[in-house]
Parts: sequence; C-alpha cells; structure tokens
Amino acid sequence: MVKIATILTVRNGSSRLPRKNTRAICGKPVMVWTIERLSKLPGKVIVATTDKQEDNSIADICTSIDIPVFRGAVDDVVGRMNGALMQYVSDADLVFRGLGDCPFIEIELVNRAAQIIHSTESDAFLWHLSPDTWPVYGSREFPFSINGWKKIFNKATSEEREHIDEYYHNNREKFKIVYHEPPSTIYFRPYRLEIDWFEDLDLIDTIGKEIGMESTLSDVIKFLDENPQIASINKDRTEKTGPLTSYIYGLRRKWMRAMIGKPVTAWDNTVWQPPDPKATPIFCNSGKCLIGYGKSGILYTKSGDRIGGNAYKSCPCGAGKYWKAAIERIR
Repeated sequence: MVKIATILTVRNGSSRLPRKNTRAICGKPVMVWTIERLSKLPGKVIVATTDKQEDNSIADICTSIDIPVFRGAVDDVVGRMNGALMQYVSDADLVFRGLGDCPFIEIELVNRAAQIIHSTESDAFLWHLSPDTWPVYGSREFPFSINGWKKIFNKATSEEREHIDEYYHNNREKFKIVYHEPPSTIYFRPYRLEIDWFEDLDLIDTIGKEIGMESTLSDVIKFLDENPQIASINKDRTEKTGPLTSYIYGLRRKWMRAMIGKPVTAWDNTVWQPPDPKATPIFCNSGKCLIGYGKSGILYTKSGDRIGGNAYKSCPCGAGKYWKAAIERIR
C-alpha cells in the first residue's frame, strides 16, 4: 500500500479570521474534523504549526488527540512541512498537504491521485482541464511524490516558501505530471468551502448541523444545490489566493502549452494517447471536457473520429465546442 505523509498546516495568525482552525463547529475544533477525515488516508497525519506562542493551543489540541506536531518558522511553510516529514515519517512514498481550513476534502479523490502518481512514477497529479477551469476546494488538492516534494523543498524561495504549490505551478515543466480525466461535473460549483471569513465559518457550521461534518464533499455539494439560501451565506466573499487570483494569464497559457502532446489517464486506467507529440488539447467551452486533439487542421476525438473544417462537437457537460482549425493554436 502507498504510504502518504499527510501534513496539516495550521496556525492561529490569520488576519481575516484569527484562530480559524481552533474555532468550534458542531462540538469540535475545525482542525479536529479535518484531521479525522485525513486519518482515513493510508500513512500518518502530522500537524505542522509555527513556533509562536499564539499557536500553543494548536499543539495542545494535537496532544489531546494523540496527533504528532512539528513547530517551525512562521514564514516557511515548506520548511515546516519538511521538518514534520523528516521527524515523523521519512519513509513515506508521497507527501500531501492537508488544509486546516478545508474540512470537506474528498478523500477518495486524494487516494486516486496517490495511486496514479505511484503507478506512473510521476511527481505530481493534475485534472486534465483548461487552465482557467478549477473544481471546488476539496477536490483539487493532491499529493506529491517524494521526488516532486524534494524539488519544491530544495528550489522554492521567498513567497514560494509560504504557499507550497507556488513553486510547482510556476515551474510545471520541471515536474513529471500525470494528467487525469476530470472528476464528476458535480464538483464544478461556485461554492466556497474553505474557511477564510466569518461567513465561511457560518456556512460550514450550518452544513455540519444539517447533514453532518462527516458528509462527503459530493453530498455537501448536493445539499447546497438543494438549499441555495444556505449556499448564499458566504457568496459575497472571495478567495484571497488561488489559481485564478495568484497566477497571471501568461503563466496559465504556459500551463496549456505544457499539456501539448500529453496523454490522459481515464477512470478505468486506460490511457488516451494524443495522435502526435505536438497535438493541442481542445476543451469544450466550459473548459471541463476534452473534446479532442487538434493537429494540422484536424480534430482527433477520443471516439476515433477525425473532423476537418467547421463542426460542432458535443460533450458530457453540455457546453460543447464549435471546432475550427484556427483554434488549435496556443497563443
């Protein structure tokens, strides 16, 4: 079995919502609910917090539930995570950063990513999506292989030490990435399920009271679909950092270029190979579905069709794409 070092990074010093990880929801601190969920992953859960006195309460909570804790510099999340890894689970196959303010992480998706990274001997895992398309929090967090993690630890500098994915996303070409068919369309919703503001805390608390904090992410999304008045509790709040706010358009186009000619792993473990190493992935208008690969004016579909000239191609999410040879170019 693949062994995952799951390292939960938490601290009390948030400027928007201080002590957000230790605030109680449904009778337990937020971080305890998250730890209980992450404990279902194979391997070990460790908490990495800072050496500041204000984070003593985090260490106390860890002691009370028998979870190991590592403490380090406040401005070096990467360093704290590596310290936790080396001290408690240095023989891990994969390193996964758990988000203390994201209590509905979908464990089965993390397990799937871990399995595929390990079997393909890759550094990292990504859903095969347009660079402007991201599923909801809890379904887009994945582990790194030990080799991938070492690249981050050894090379990340400055602000990249604070946000562990930043070096990776800035330098995707330096990682062996396995691209996977996206999850079910239910995971593509505008809901905020991370805790940054009091309104976020209110939303999570309401969800917990209504359907339980042990609910799967997909069940949470279905509940919010059926209760738009509850889903709107934090609708006016936006994320401070994230793929579309932290990375410039030019970098996202670079990500797209890095996907040229790359194969895609499907849920049944088959691999769809592009027709040519220079073939460009063509997504539907929503960015969720891979319509096919474009090469020399021809659209090559997964079903084996070859479409030239102008044609409309449908897709599972319904957005579809009007294919024109010109759109295969990456600008």
